[in-house]
Amino acid sequence: MGIEAHVDGVVCPIVDISRSAVRVVKPDGFLPRDRAYDLVFDIDQPGVLSRYRVEGHLIRCTDIYFVLGYQAPIAQWEELLRSLDCFESLQLAEI
Repeated sequence: MGIEAHVDGVVCPIVDISRSAVRVVKPDGFLPRDRAYDLVFDIDQPGVLSRYRVEGHLIRCTDIYFVLGYQAPIAQWEELLRSLDCFESLQLAEI
């Protein structure tokens, strides 16, 4: 179970994600630009692999990561992300 981000076809590890932005590790050769990025989220849930394609717009770029803003691909996007958050699923007694 998990989520994977692809930026212009390159898999980029996710540092943080919200319903409207994603921070990912910057791949080698990444160059900031004004035009939109092709941003794809692959979500792997038991028995189901879903793919969501959106336009990503650069918000911030550092030497290590970059942040892309995007429109939620489905109305239940925030709930879907929350369901994938392993930390949210833990009981305090397990920590």
